[in-house]
Amino acid sequence: MKAISFLGPSAYAETTYTYDGKQVRTSFFPVALAQFIQPEKLYLCATPLVQRHDNLRKVQEELDRLSIPLEVIPIPDGHSEADLWTIFDQLTADNVVLRGEHVVFDVTHSFRSLPFLAFLAVAYLNTAKAVSVEKILYGAYEARTEANESPVFDLTPFVTLLDWTTAADRFKRSGDARDLASLIKAQKKGLAKLGDQTLAGHLNNLAGALTTISQSLRLIRPHLAMQQIAGLHERIESARPGLEKAIAAHPFALLLENVNDAYAQLAQADPLNEQNLSQTLEVERKMIHWFKDREQWVQAVSLAREWLLSWVMFRRGIFKITQLGARQRIENDIGADANDYRIAKESRTPFTPVFLNELTEINELLPLWLDLTNVRNDIDHAGMREAPGEAESLIERIKNCVASLDNLPLE
Repeated sequence: MKAISFLGPSAYAETTYTYDGKQVRTSFFPVALAQFIQPEKLYLCATPLVQRHDNLRKVQEELDRLSIPLEVIPIPDGHSEADLWTIFDQLTADNVVLRGEHVVFDVTHSFRSLPFLAFLAVAYLNTAKAVSVEKILYGAYEARTEANESPVFDLTPFVTLLDWTTAADRFKRSGDARDLASLIKAQKKGLAKLGDQTLAGHLNNLAGALTTISQSLRLIRPHLAMQQIAGLHERIESARPGLEKAIAAHPFALLLENVNDAYAQLAQADPLNEQNLSQTLEVERKMIHWFKDREQWVQAVSLAREWLLSWVMFRRGIFKITQLGARQRIENDIGADANDYRIAKESRTPFTPVFLNELTEINELLPLWLDLTNVRNDIDHAGMREAPGEAESLIERIKNCVASLDNLPLE
């Protein structure tokens, strides 16, 4: 494991830094850091002034006594935006941090904008190089006790705010809560170590529910998603104390209601109960709009066509909508009438339905069925047809189809 630290030209006062049950008395936190974590090498960021300063010589001498290798990272003074980019490049360079390495950052003796750059470097290294940042530490000399003992603050949880933000943004844009579920699981491990198995179990249940909901929606399993969402609020409330206890999970506590609200309209505890079929179809229709609003076009059009088939079954008094034989029979009926409708329209001749003549919405149903089938086939066959059309025009057709579903009553 490597450590990356900073050093300035200030007259640092001696203090006893305390961290993880250990104490080190020194004027320079990089020296204390080296004894706390025993890195294989310590990288020290230093401006031209610091490279000539006596502070660097003293740190080098103390690290030599500890047999900790030191390498200086030359950085500019940071007086311009170009300097700041140079510092960022130095912190993330391959000769400092390689892909997949484990690193500890120390921002104690950094100054001005350097802590901010260090935090950005951490986020970049984690994403771009899969670097595991084990800790970000700060020796809080200003918080020293009367006995001149200075605590060391672990700032790592604040870095995870970036992870929470990214996960929240993904959820907001796509409705996919799997990243949030992963962050919750990370908090579960901390609670388990503290011996609080009950709260850890609640976090695990919530993470599992969010994962199942996300996967069900992505794989277009509407009924499974509905059932999981129906119990989501209870799981959130059970998990809330655990999230509040885990300090790094505080940001998620603010997202809990947003998550619940985003999914709540898609809840249905018993979607396949024949007495609930009208409500189930209404929830499915909302789910189709939910997909459309999040630009999940494949899911929207696939579910829309299946919804249309289920709607016809419902209107004809067939309530076992998942029964394969019944679905195939009704699909054939719709297909036959839709084909006759298309031929009649092309030839400008009168059209009379053969199979669905009892449906008063036949003139809304059949053109919508034809368009949905065409769009779905275009997508499923990856546009492998002559002149498949531009993506934007296909999206507009999907939007129009979804809007047309609202014209079909569920009474």
